[in-house]
Amino acid sequence: MTGGAARLACALVAAGCAVQAEDIATTGRVEYWHPTVSGRVFITKGSMPGTATEVDMGSNAGLDAGNAFSGGLDFDVGRHRVSFEYTDFSSSGATVTGEDFTFHGQNFSKGDHVSSELKCPTSRLSWSYAFWQRQESSWWAGLGARYWTFDMQMANDTTGETTSRSFSHAFPMAITDSSFDLGQGFSMLLRADVGMVRAPQAVYDGVGGFAYKMKRFGAEAGWRFMRFDFNEAKNDTDFNLSGPFLALRFTF
Repeated sequence: MTGGAARLACALVAAGCAVQAEDIATTGRVEYWHPTVSGRVFITKGSMPGTATEVDMGSNAGLDAGNAFSGGLDFDVGRHRVSFEYTDFSSSGATVTGEDFTFHGQNFSKGDHVSSELKCPTSRLSWSYAFWQRQESSWWAGLGARYWTFDMQMANDTTGETTSRSFSHAFPMAITDSSFDLGQGFSMLLRADVGMVRAPQAVYDGVGGFAYKMKRFGAEAGWRFMRFDFNEAKNDTDFNLSGPFLALRFTF
């Protein structure tokens, strides 16, 4: 073994030995999120011209505030963390459209009764490293991937016609996660990630709020914002999910 290889092997062994049992932890997280839906979509049928116009998520689709349930795990070994999270979002609603529009080849006329449903499940897997830690304050940053699905159905209740469109994509992702100790078990948290192939094909996810932590139990509350900005071929989605969340954490 060369001198350089020997030094590297010793460094790796030393690093492994430096990780104590208390530095290894698994944390489960469950979250309820109640976001409103805003923005627009332009969804063609078979990428054919004339089969779509811009559809407003509120005035045309009538989507109400939705519900999202999330579950995830953080596995920490020293300053390294591997995380997985799955979020299941859905929203539905109805309205009387005030203008003509076309979604996925189906025409809707002014005055038609429209009912819609949007499902947008998303999952992410990431690795991050704690670049800074001091008591309950820390800053983590890393890389990962996000897989997401757009699934939207619109029905013209006046004519009885229904159409839907769904697609899925996987994006590489960069993440940051920071917390700032406020004392007495309380902290302020700021989290964000961006999954992007190239502009304007991206998913943005940001969280701000406060947390309370005991030895093996914690609670979080705040505001979460997600933006889906996707433009490919003849389809375009630019919509936001924004609203309050409540989460519980369990360390074991």
